[in-house]
Amino acid sequence: MFLKKSTVKKNGKIYNYYHIAASYRDEAGRSRHRIIEHLGALSDEEAEERRKAIKELQQKQAAAGSRETAGSGNPAPLDGSRMFSAAFPVLIGMERLVYEPSFPAEWNVPHSDMLLFTASGTCTAYKSGRKWVLDENTVLFCPAGEGFHLAGGGAGQAVLYRAGFELAERQADGSLIRKNMERLPFGGIRPLQPQRVSRSLEQLFHTPAGLDALGGLHAQMLFYELISSVFMLEKPASQAGKGTVIERAAAYISTYYRDDLTREQLAETYGVSPEHFSRMFKKETGVSFTDYLTDVRMEEARRLLQLSGASIKSVAEQVGFRSEYYFSRKFKQREGMTPSEFIAKPKAYATLAPYFTSLLMWLEAMPRYGEIKDWMREYYAGRQGFEQFEPIVWGNEDSERKLADERPDLVICYADAVKLDKLYELAPVLAVDLDALTWQEQLRLVARAAGKEPEAEAWLADFMDRCCAAQSRLSAVIRPGETVAVYKIVSDELYVYGKLRSMGGPLVYDCLQLEPPPFVRSRIIGQGLLNEQVQPALLHQVDADHILLLHYPSRLFEDKEPLLESPFWKEQKAVRAGQVYELDNDLFYSYDPLSLEKQLVYLEKKLLS
Repeated sequence: MFLKKSTVKKNGKIYNYYHIAASYRDEAGRSRHRIIEHLGALSDEEAEERRKAIKELQQKQAAAGSRETAGSGNPAPLDGSRMFSAAFPVLIGMERLVYEPSFPAEWNVPHSDMLLFTASGTCTAYKSGRKWVLDENTVLFCPAGEGFHLAGGGAGQAVLYRAGFELAERQADGSLIRKNMERLPFGGIRPLQPQRVSRSLEQLFHTPAGLDALGGLHAQMLFYELISSVFMLEKPASQAGKGTVIERAAAYISTYYRDDLTREQLAETYGVSPEHFSRMFKKETGVSFTDYLTDVRMEEARRLLQLSGASIKSVAEQVGFRSEYYFSRKFKQREGMTPSEFIAKPKAYATLAPYFTSLLMWLEAMPRYGEIKDWMREYYAGRQGFEQFEPIVWGNEDSERKLADERPDLVICYADAVKLDKLYELAPVLAVDLDALTWQEQLRLVARAAGKEPEAEAWLADFMDRCCAAQSRLSAVIRPGETVAVYKIVSDELYVYGKLRSMGGPLVYDCLQLEPPPFVRSRIIGQGLLNEQVQPALLHQVDADHILLLHYPSRLFEDKEPLLESPFWKEQKAVRAGQVYELDNDLFYSYDPLSLEKQLVYLEKKLLS
C-alpha cells in the first residue's frame, strides 16, 4: 500500500487530496495501481503521519512474512469472523407488476433494500453507466437509496415482482434495530437454482394477506427460503496467502519510489541475499528490479505532467530523480518523446460521464471515447473531430476492451466510478470528487487538465453576464423577495435541491441568483448538501413562492398515495398560486456548459410564457 496525492486548485488555493492505493503488475508486466481507500484533503502533517503509519505496517508485515517463510510451527488463531451473524431479513412488502413491451425508462429510488424478479419477458436496468439485462435467470438487488433506470428490453410483456425488505439485528440487550445490507453492491445476481427461486417467489406471492401470527411466520419462512435461493452462490475458492516476498517488495516500491531504493536495501528488509532477490524478482514480475522501479516512477510522472502543472524539474524530483536531464532521457526511452513533447502533444481522452464528455466537446478538446446522451450527441455532431469520437458505456466488456487497446492519455471520471481500480490499470486517471468541489471548480479542474482553462474562464464570464440580463427579465414573474425551490419527485419521494450540481440548482441559485426559501438556504446550501428528502407533512417548512419541479413517475412504487394529490402538496403557497413549473428531466440533470446554456433558454421561456 502507499499514499497517492492529487493536487487541486480551489478558490485560489492549492489543496492536496489523497487516497491509499496498492500496486501490482498487469498481464503485460506493467506496474499498475489499485485504489483501496479515498482519504480526501489532508495537510502535509497529516499526510506524513499516514505515510509513517503505512510504512510501519509494511515493515511489520515484511518481518512477519519472513518469519512465516521460515516456518514458526505455531497454529493460527481462531477466526472469530466464522460466527453466525445476528441479523436476519424481514419482508416489508411485495408487489406484482406488468409492463408493456419496450416501456420507456423510469428513474427509481428504493426506500428499503429491494429484490426485483423477472417472472417473464425481459427488461433492462441502468446505473452509473452500467447495464443489466433482467430475465427469468437474473435477480436485481437494489440497496436502499440507490437510484437506477428501468426500461423495457423485449418485444413482449414483462412481468416483475418487487420485494422490499430490511435486516433486523439483535443487540446485546436483546432489542432489535433495522439496518440495510450495506456490504452488497447494486447489481444483477444469477442464482445457481433459478427454478427454486421461481417456486419460492410464486408461493410467497400467493400467501394470503392478513394472516395470524402462525401464518405470518409461514410467510416469513418462505421469504427466508427465497433469500437463501437468491444469494446461494458457488463455494468460494480458498483464499490466497498474504503475498510472496516479491509481492510485498513490489508494494513497498510503489509506496517509496521517491526514495533512493536499492536492491541491497530491499533484500535485507525481506531477509534474502541480493542475488537471490534479483532472481526471484525477475522470475515473478518478468522485469528486473531496476526496470520495475523505473516503470513505477514513469507512470506517476506521466500523470503529474498532465495534471499537476508542475515544472519538469519538479516532476522529476517528485518521482525520485535528482537530475532533470537523466529523468528526461529515461522518459524518452519509455514514452518515445521528451517530457516537453508529451505535455504539448494532442491528447487522447476518455470521459466516463456525459458531463465530462460534453464539457470537453464544448471547450473543443474532443475526447476519443466517452459516455454521452443522445441529445448532446446530436448537438455536437457537426463539431470538428467528432467523426473520430466513439461513444462507450464504461462497465461493459466491449468498452473495457476498447480502452485497453487504445490506452488513452487521460481518463476523466467521477471518484465513485465503477471499476476505478481497473481504470488505473489502463491510463492516468483524473477522478473528480463530487463532494469536494463546486460545479465551477469541477469545470476549471477538467479544463486545466485539457489545457483549456482560458476558454473555460471566458465562457464562465460571458454566461454569468447573460444570466444577469436574464435575471432582470425574470423579475416580471419572480418579484423581489419571492423565493424559488427546486423539487425532485422520484418513486413518490420528494427531494429539495440546493446549488451544488444537477436538477438546475447551479443555474437557479448561482447563475440567476434567485432567492431560495430559508429552509433551503440554512438546511441545504448552508450545510453544503446536494439535497434533502422532505416528508409530505413537512412541506410547509419549505413553502416557496415558486416551485421548479422535476417529476420521475415510477410504476415500481404505485402502491403509495400519489404525492401530487395529497393535501400537503395542495396546501403549498406556490401550488395555490399556480406557480409550479414542471421542467425537462433530461435537460436539467447535468451542469456542463451545453446543459446550462439550454437550461437558461428553457427556464426563461417557461417562466415568461
